[in-house]
Amino acid sequence: MDTALLIGKLRLVIAVGACGILLCAPRVHADPSPPGETEEILVETFTFKFTPSYYYTTNQPGAYDLNLRAHYGPHAVWLGYYQQSNVFEQARTGYEYTLQIPFVQLVPSIQVATHGFVGGSINAQVGDSIFAILGFGRTNLHEYYNLNFDPNDAITYGVGTSLLPKSTLSLFAIKDDRLDTGQIVTHLVWRLLVGDH
Repeated sequence: MDTALLIGKLRLVIAVGACGILLCAPRVHADPSPPGETEEILVETFTFKFTPSYYYTTNQPGAYDLNLRAHYGPHAVWLGYYQQSNVFEQARTGYEYTLQIPFVQLVPSIQVATHGFVGGSINAQVGDSIFAILGFGRTNLHEYYNLNFDPNDAITYGVGTSLLPKSTLSLFAIKDDRLDTGQIVTHLVWRLLVGDH
């Protein structure tokens, strides 16, 4: 691939990600207490997570992936870059929003990547201490390296519970419903809260 073209695509991905971060700029809530009294001022801030990964499989060149994720309240923005030797490379960015209403959590997301890829999904948890998991995803079918190995053009269905102490347990399947691959990936996930934060 032409180096100038690659640099141009990376700049586009970084610009889209930066715009997403700027849309979530920190806000300070004004102190509504009367003069002479004080009330705690809430400051919303970003939290960041950087995940470098290396993938090794037999009979293929190794690959690495760098992923930077920023959270700001219900907003999440990420930038990532994947490269498998001289075989394939891709930069990506995305945004998701977590909407919490009584008995329902909705998470719409969108992702764009080099090679012309665009994809989106909406996932939901319906219920409280025992809940249903439902989801739907679509892409424009352009080339994309899928790091989680789940089909992107798929439906999701399953169940979960938060009845266990400091835990959430979920069992769900992600099933291709567009490309007739027959692919179904089943996940059993246990999330344990080990501390107050």
